[in-house]
Amino acid sequence: MIRDISLIVVLIVGLQSFLFSQELSPNSRERSKIASSLRNRKIESVRVLVKDKSTFIQWMIINFPGVEIAEEKLHHVYRIKISSVSEVEKLAKAPSVEFIDRENRMPTEEKALGAFDLTLNKIYAAQRFYNTTGEGLVASIKEKPFDVEDIDLKNRVVLTNQFDEPSTLHATSMATIIAGAGNSEPSGRGVAPGAEVTTSDFLQLLPDEGSVLTSLHVSLQNHSYGVGVENYYGIESSAY
Repeated sequence: MIRDISLIVVLIVGLQSFLFSQELSPNSRERSKIASSLRNRKIESVRVLVKDKSTFIQWMIINFPGVEIAEEKLHHVYRIKISSVSEVEKLAKAPSVEFIDRENRMPTEEKALGAFDLTLNKIYAAQRFYNTTGEGLVASIKEKPFDVEDIDLKNRVVLTNQFDEPSTLHATSMATIIAGAGNSEPSGRGVAPGAEVTTSDFLQLLPDEGSVLTSLHVSLQNHSYGVGVENYYGIESSAY
């Protein structure tokens, strides 16, 4: 029985390798630069992580003249309009390219939570007997803005330009779980009721610029959203 299972595993892995080699034909080093998500799907654009910007741009001018290129704000990432597997293969040969990933994914908020129980992990006990309140810390919540007028968060919000957008229930729930003061009711008390909170837009999935987080005195950042399952180590994973 164990031999049969092992044989099945070997056959599956071998089949996957064969299919991949049929779809993307560069050598193994170049193939490792291409995300598996670019297989079996229509390609309209890709994101490319590069080691050296100037080297990459010069290579693109020679090898992809006229192709639309847009630079991401951070992390040496470019968005490139190409539409075929053969173009992806050619792009993988660029000397400065480290990884080619699919286009930006759109994050979505998860469902809003109902009641939550802080007794399960002894959080209430830590607050009561050790005065652990999170005072002096700033938590950044990366999604849409939360309600700055919420009575459980009031006077502990570090404002940014993102608060010009409408707030959402899910973001407010996350902020309350993290730092709610419990002014509205006992269930409105969070893990760190003395901490300050701020926001960061999750439409930019890549990490925020370090200098921005430092200027806001951010101690930690919460990510509670969905982007789908990614079964490879992509650009966002590498950046974080």
